[in-house]
Amino acid sequence: MSKEIPGWSLGTFDMSGWDATAPVPDPLLAAAARSWQAVQPVVARRDAALPAAGVSRPSPTQYVVDFGVNSAGWTRLVLPGGCPSGAALALRHAENLFADGTVDQGNLRAAKATDTLRCDGRAAAFTYEPRFTYHGFRYVGVEGWPPPPFPAPAAANFFKVEAHNAVEHGGDATPSALAFTSASPALPVVHDIIRRGQLSNLHGGVPTDCPQRNERQGWMADASVSAESAISSWDMRALYTSWLRTIIDAQQSAAENKDCDPKSPIYPDCQGADTDTSPHLAGLYGNRPADPSWGSALDIVYDLVLRYWGDAAWAAEHYDALAAYAEYLLRVAASMEGLVTFHYYGDWLQPNQVPSTDYVSQQTSAFSFLRTLRVAINAAAVLGRGDDAERWTARYLEGVAAYNARFFNVSGGGCYGEGRQNEQVYAGYLSLVPGGDAAVPSFVERCLLPAIAANNTHVDTGIISTKYLMPLLSRVGHSALALQLALNEDFPSWAGMHFAFNQSTITEHWNPIS
Repeated sequence: MSKEIPGWSLGTFDMSGWDATAPVPDPLLAAAARSWQAVQPVVARRDAALPAAGVSRPSPTQYVVDFGVNSAGWTRLVLPGGCPSGAALALRHAENLFADGTVDQGNLRAAKATDTLRCDGRAAAFTYEPRFTYHGFRYVGVEGWPPPPFPAPAAANFFKVEAHNAVEHGGDATPSALAFTSASPALPVVHDIIRRGQLSNLHGGVPTDCPQRNERQGWMADASVSAESAISSWDMRALYTSWLRTIIDAQQSAAENKDCDPKSPIYPDCQGADTDTSPHLAGLYGNRPADPSWGSALDIVYDLVLRYWGDAAWAAEHYDALAAYAEYLLRVAASMEGLVTFHYYGDWLQPNQVPSTDYVSQQTSAFSFLRTLRVAINAAAVLGRGDDAERWTARYLEGVAAYNARFFNVSGGGCYGEGRQNEQVYAGYLSLVPGGDAAVPSFVERCLLPAIAANNTHVDTGIISTKYLMPLLSRVGHSALALQLALNEDFPSWAGMHFAFNQSTITEHWNPIS
């Protein structure tokens, strides 16, 4: 405030003394413009700003504002008149509190998440909102608040303005547009924390992994495994078709193999390979080639757009990218005894097992490889690419045989691997089991249900296998069990995040404290 130039943001302001902007050529700008042109804008829900639930003073130097829920946006400060000139107010945003009640920013890594306002002594009340930033937070630590006679801070001085891409159906900016009721008191809670987490990670046309720490990247697995859930709640067509274009732009930039990681199984061949993150900044986050379960975002989003919106023309336009990725994986498989088993992350964030074991991670990558081929085969059939469909089907069947030869445990009761939940989920979901679709119900009874029971009827799955656990159980008549797994009120479960850990949004780990 003390250095603000009055009227600088108005069209009538005289900027003749300012430096002119300088055009910067960048070959990526055209691609970015093409990718983002159809994305709904980020909306700030100013008319529905959340009032503070309360203000405490756990320390002589810090007041703490509690907004009651953890979501993305920023703080609106309604500052009383008379704030002394030069007084510096710092708003430190956080998801957690220390035991003494002060804000804990330890999980934010390098993110400062701090907005600073310097008073200019004006007599009138003033409303302040930061520009060009957002935070993921429930709490705000307020430091530098002037002493009496300046009024002490109260809840009425603080509001949370939530912000996200405008993905509500019909342009409705009210996230409760698709609310539902249930006889279960826990299910609406789970529904709300999932939707709040999804909205908090939709900014600038990129579905991100987190809104609070300095990362905030489009990690491909994080976004793709939750994509079908998001489609059930929001109008995601523009955002997902745009994001797929961004994924493809990164894929096409591999033409010269400039950032192909030497760890690639077929280095230096990265033709058609995806990246772990999209947009991708080489050397910062993720690799090229992607972990197969992260690279699968290309085929997962492609498949969802085709299935949910039936846009054959759009599917035809992007078919070559899908085919290039499938062909890349097939070249990798040819170098790895018929399967894609290299991995970086595996079945990420299993309870008490991060990352998953090498053996489970191999199965996770092999599953994602076969799933990609299934999507490619279906797309080829829909678009009349019979030759591609026939060739990929043959390679898929070879892959299934290789999968069973490596991971099917005859001596282990006809289950997979070491009997873990995720190992059975992969085989059951794709009907890889001997006997195919018809054998899946008995396989689930024999192998998956005991694995669930052995874990006290709780999930023991990471972000990849969890996506497929629920539909597999429902497919074979165990929807009640799927619901129980979701609504267990202790660790690990979706409801447990709220009831056991007092979380108001979905967290990265099953155990938020970790």
